[in-house]
Parts: sequence; C-alpha cells; structure tokens
Amino acid sequence: MFRYEGEWKDNKQDGRGVQTWPRGDKYDGQWENDTRTGSGAYVWAEVCSSS
Repeated sequence: MFRYEGEWKDNKQDGRGVQTWPRGDKYDGQWENDTRTGSGAYVWAEVCSSS
C-alpha cells in the first residue's frame, strides 16, 4: 500500500502529486489517470547496514 498526496480528477491521481511507500520510497511528479507521466523524480529510501 502507499500514500498519495496531490491533485485528483474523477477519483484518480491526476496533476502534481507525491506517492510514498511504507519503506520510504517516493515519487514526486506528474500524474494522469492514475499513471506517472511527464516529469518527475523517484527517490529510493536510504538503506544502510552495519556489522
């Protein structure tokens, strides 16, 4: 599951918005009809491990 904050049209992600997944990954960009489109940036959550 994910969280979406942004613009909506006809109950679908449409316009500028940010989608965030539970592990922290994010997509910030343009949406059209629930689909990523145009320009945007996907940022992966930082994963670190130490021993």
